[in-house]
Amino acid sequence: MYNAQGKLSQSDVLTKYAPLVRRLGLQLVAKMPASVDLDDLIQAGMIGLMDAASRYKEDQGAQFETYASQRIRGAMLDELRANDWLPRSMRKTSREVESAVHKVEQNLGRAASETEIAEHMNMPLGEYQSMLQDLHGS
Repeated sequence: MYNAQGKLSQSDVLTKYAPLVRRLGLQLVAKMPASVDLDDLIQAGMIGLMDAASRYKEDQGAQFETYASQRIRGAMLDELRANDWLPRSMRKTSREVESAVHKVEQNLGRAASETEIAEHMNMPLGEYQSMLQDLHGS
């Protein structure tokens, strides 16, 4: 089970911490769109687990499970980012537009016009429409 350096072998690490990888994958996939595949996250998480096992040093002050959790989650997030075809700036813009639409519609109690949304976002109508075209194009 333990090697000469007192560490778990790779297969033992995988066996012991696979439930942790699955649990972290389930937590993450619950916050993602349906298109995100749990198995892909788990696979990336297993790679993160192996990386954590090879880099972990007991004198760092953290328990292995705590250290591994961060590495696993990071590997899963890296996988999501690598497979995301939309740049982060576009995601941010999309969230801002959705938020503005929601706020204006709540205030008005009806569907908002583009002019009302553009005013809420403090931008000219043409700029808002251009932003929408960029979002729809991507």
